[in-house]
Amino acid sequence: MFGLFKKKQTHAFQDAHRNAIARAASLLQLQLATCKSLPGYSRLIRTDFARGYIYGFFDGAIQASEAPEVSDSDLVLLNMIGHGIIFGGDSALAESYVAESVQRQGTDGFDAGQSCGGTEFFDFAQGKVGQTNTLEHYLHKASQ
Repeated sequence: MFGLFKKKQTHAFQDAHRNAIARAASLLQLQLATCKSLPGYSRLIRTDFARGYIYGFFDGAIQASEAPEVSDSDLVLLNMIGHGIIFGGDSALAESYVAESVQRQGTDGFDAGQSCGGTEFFDFAQGKVGQTNTLEHYLHKASQ
């Protein structure tokens, strides 16, 4: 009655999940550090490609880690945590950004960015590339 005795839903994120998100967020923050002063940054960071890249980057980090597989809904929550980090702790912005990003899935730009972000994280994790910089290059080029 009234949900008083219902079991509260919890998300069993492990340290491996949190570490993967923190590592990915640090790498993204490095890329974004040189971009925040670009003309039109607030518009550019909201493009389908940028949204997809960031989402895919976090997804790639979780998949490349030793963390157990997560559900789609937990992946969205982990993305919100990561976005909160790269948006300076602004959880409202992170939540709305991720919600809008999820709605953009299936568009050419989002899907290209998601594939690129996930692949770049995997390549970095496997030592195939020394740094991640595709989002930074995209934003600089798009601002011209």
